[in-house]
Amino acid sequence: MATNTEEKKTAEPAPSLEQILEHYPRNLSGYDEMWAKGGAVNPHWRRLMKDLTNLGDTELERRRTDARRLLRENGVTYHIYSDPKGQKRTWQLDPVPLLINSQDWAAISVGLKQRARLLDMILRDIYGPRRLIKEGLIPAELIYAQQGFLRACDQVQVKDLPHLLLYAADLARGPDGRMWVIGDRSQAPSGAGYALETRMAMTRVMAEEFRRTQVHRLSIFFRHLRSMLASLLPHRKDDPRVVILTPGPHNE
Repeated sequence: MATNTEEKKTAEPAPSLEQILEHYPRNLSGYDEMWAKGGAVNPHWRRLMKDLTNLGDTELERRRTDARRLLRENGVTYHIYSDPKGQKRTWQLDPVPLLINSQDWAAISVGLKQRARLLDMILRDIYGPRRLIKEGLIPAELIYAQQGFLRACDQVQVKDLPHLLLYAADLARGPDGRMWVIGDRSQAPSGAGYALETRMAMTRVMAEEFRRTQVHRLSIFFRHLRSMLASLLPHRKDDPRVVILTPGPHNE
């Protein structure tokens, strides 16, 4: 009878939190998302850091590879026009997320909603009474010379519903910890698609970690978006098919 003389390999112990963070760069002149000013890990990061410690470097790298594979198999790409890879460049995803605690996000959310309402009011006015132009707050040539101005939509007003159906903002944290909007995005819904694909991949490779960290669900947003679009139908149906047109996979 043949016997297996190969010795069983013992699993290497997971590195401690101190070992992982030993060479962590700390920029005292800026704001650090994970570290508090006193040198301790911020409370909302501690659960995740404990999970990452238990995983260890090898397992974390394996999950990173799995996430990239899932994105590649689903055809999730990001088209950088100056990149030789072009549209074949796979969307990059780091399995270690950026965490924002509930209190900070509540303040950010209020500001983003206010900004979205302001842009919606501007859009509604541009395609409606144009008081901003009449009062000289917006130059007329800035609107009428813009190729994106849809003349066919002039004076089309949808009652009780926003004109700006999708809005996203690029955010950056300043050295003092305050969030700044560095870009508004309202022309294409690609960001929602990237968020959904990223979440689907992460919930597969980091399922338990996501559950313990109590990540906010995206399904609420998409259900609300579908409901809002369905309400625009001239003839109401119980279960309409709602689709969103995009510039196509080669756009981004």
